[in-house]
Amino acid sequence: MTVRLPQRMPEQAVLRDRALVTLALAVTGRSAEVSALDADGIRLVAEGLEIHVPSAKGRPACDVVAHGQHPVTCPVRCWLAWKQAADIDTRPAFRPVDQAGRIGAARLGLDGCRRAACRVSYDLPSVSTGSS
Repeated sequence: MTVRLPQRMPEQAVLRDRALVTLALAVTGRSAEVSALDADGIRLVAEGLEIHVPSAKGRPACDVVAHGQHPVTCPVRCWLAWKQAADIDTRPAFRPVDQAGRIGAARLGLDGCRRAACRVSYDLPSVSTGSS
C-alpha cells in the first residue's frame, strides 16, 4: 500500500492565498468579485488599502481596508507581501501558482479562489465570540 503525503505549498501560493482571503473578508467579497480584482485597482493609502471592487449587486465601487493588528491576518500586509512576491502591478491581482512556485499570467478562477479560502481557513487563528 502506497501512502501519499500531502505536498507542501510553495511560499508564493501561501502568500497569494492569505492575501486573497484577507482581502475577501475585508471587502466582504464573493469569489467572483475577488477573482475579478486587478492589481492596479488596489492602492496603498494612509488608511490602508483602497480597493476598486468590481460592481456586483449594487455595492460601492471602492472600499478602504484598514490595517490589521496581527501580521498574518492584516489584509494590507498580506497584499503587499503577495504583490512583492508575484512582482505584479497590473491585472490580474490573483494568479495561479504551480507546485514549483511559478506564477502564471492568467486570472485565478472562481474555483481557485474557493480552494484558497479552504486552504487558508486551516492556518488562520480562530476568533471566538460570545454570540452564535
